[in-house]
Amino acid sequence: MTADAIWKTIAATLRQEIAGGAYGPGSRLPTEAQLAARFGVNRHTVRHALADLAKAGEVRARRGAGVFVTQVPTDYPISLRTRFHQNVLASGRTPSRQMLRLETRVALAAEAEALGLAAGDQVHLVEGVSLVDGQPIAVFQSCFPAARFAGLPGVMRRLTSVTAVLRG
Repeated sequence: MTADAIWKTIAATLRQEIAGGAYGPGSRLPTEAQLAARFGVNRHTVRHALADLAKAGEVRARRGAGVFVTQVPTDYPISLRTRFHQNVLASGRTPSRQMLRLETRVALAAEAEALGLAAGDQVHLVEGVSLVDGQPIAVFQSCFPAARFAGLPGVMRRLTSVTAVLRG
């Protein structure tokens, strides 16, 4: 096997181990010396494999501290009817949402204009964080006319999914 193929094989093996959960996000990989001993190669070959993982954004080296696994990227296709929960489940990951704020208040001028409301009309404001495998990936904010969605706050406290609330 050529030296070129060896570093690629090491990188592929580490990639599989990261994807399989052997090294989770934020965890430290074994040292270059440990990896060199494990694969029976010199440290330069290991460095080449780690550089390939770093270039792909899968690991991050911190001088004097080691090489750490970054957060696993989420495959998230965008379409006309993109649904967070469905997309994340389809990628084999666990979706969740954390509600940060749920309030009913007078619409701001821009909100009233966008929603076709009169000055002084009430809106329900929903803000939260979307998570994948417990890691935050997005912040969301939705604003609904209170008169049209009177029961929304109570249902949002139970379901947290805007789509599920609007369907129910």
